[in-house]
Amino acid sequence: MDNPQYKGVEGCKWRFYLLAYDYSDKILRDIRQKGKPAGLYDDRDEYEVWVKSWAEIFDTAEKKLLFFQRQLNYEATDNRVTPHLRESYSRFIPEGLAGHQGPDASRAG
Repeated sequence: MDNPQYKGVEGCKWRFYLLAYDYSDKILRDIRQKGKPAGLYDDRDEYEVWVKSWAEIFDTAEKKLLFFQRQLNYEATDNRVTPHLRESYSRFIPEGLAGHQGPDASRAG
């Protein structure tokens, strides 16, 4: 960490990750301290050192994926998108298409 290439870059904080399948009890005590995020081994002005197991990396990634899948459980169907496009971008839609409601619109009425 005393390497000069990592020092003196204004507004830049390096983040290093050490990945392992398992770690010793001493490392475990160092990365599980009160008042520090789990996995943070060293925190300096210029850098942070994090220690994570591969299991933690995959578990975190899976949780993020599931969160986004639930939050983005949105299906963009024509019935949902078309009114939004007409309302927001009507000035760009040619006159003949602006009022067109789809293939069934000519049969309705």
